[in-house]
Amino acid sequence: MKNRLLISSLMLAAIISMSGHASTILHHLQKARNFVEEYELLKEEDYYYTKELEAVRDSIILSVDLSASEFRKSHIPDSLSRDSLLQAMQMLQAKLPHCTEDPHDIYSAAMYDLALCTRQLIQDSQESPVTWQVVRDRLAKDEGAVELFQFVDLKGNPCYGALALTAEMNYPSLVRLGSRKEIDKRLSRNKETHAYRTLWQPLERYFKGKHKVYYTPSGIFYRIPMEEMELYSGCEFDKVSSTGDIPDNSGAIPSEILKNPVDGPLPNPILKCGKSTITFHLIDDKKDSTKEKNFTMEIEGILDYALDVPIKIDDATGIATLEFDLAGTAIGFIYCLWA
Repeated sequence: MKNRLLISSLMLAAIISMSGHASTILHHLQKARNFVEEYELLKEEDYYYTKELEAVRDSIILSVDLSASEFRKSHIPDSLSRDSLLQAMQMLQAKLPHCTEDPHDIYSAAMYDLALCTRQLIQDSQESPVTWQVVRDRLAKDEGAVELFQFVDLKGNPCYGALALTAEMNYPSLVRLGSRKEIDKRLSRNKETHAYRTLWQPLERYFKGKHKVYYTPSGIFYRIPMEEMELYSGCEFDKVSSTGDIPDNSGAIPSEILKNPVDGPLPNPILKCGKSTITFHLIDDKKDSTKEKNFTMEIEGILDYALDVPIKIDDATGIATLEFDLAGTAIGFIYCLWA
């Protein structure tokens, strides 16, 4: 209790010494931390306080969201304010994971936004951090993102956690990787294989079919040889200062498509007889002129034939169709003749 009072006093002193946006952000962070402490007290007898736990949890989310929102629209140039905010964010981040049992919901989303704000302060960047939704929208279909962080469990043990994100997720997923003591012990045996088991196996199910994962390290994970771990995971890892800095790859061609085709037998040929039908749609400003024109398509085939096929147009819908016998690959040209 003395430690809590000391921390609250230090935070209050920092708020008083600030002005404007910085003090507002710090105020929201302090409120979130107070709700976290309330949650911890209720959790000791949670079978009595189920509804109260949910209410406190909602208050935590609201306070974190307000601090992140205020931070994104603020400009805080002085280093003293930025250092105070960074300390407050890291203290709050260290407490958040044990306040939820659901690994992927709006609570994890709030944690991800706080992580992006924290990374921005660590970089000492004046740029405004993006939201977790922006990170998700930048990811290509075969990519993922991971924010690694440190936290403290209810017993006070230092632990490592991760927030996993892909383009298909409705919310980020919170993954608890284990205590710092356990992870240090595993990595001391075999850094490569145990790094895979410690870091990637708990996250693997979120990234099935992904070929590249952007990640931000924390603590001991700065020393993990991710290039060697790629051999075990079958995935490419790209270390970034923040997943908020990744490029927009949402429109990129998936790497699976760009792979060289594997040689193999050709499929059996299919021989069929029948009509070939082409359907297309006229844009709205061309519909009214169709009554005054005759549309035809000249079709030239590789087997020395040429066809002049009339095009039927539905004046109400602007949908045009034509049918003809096709013998092999052909190319067509649309012609418009005035009536």
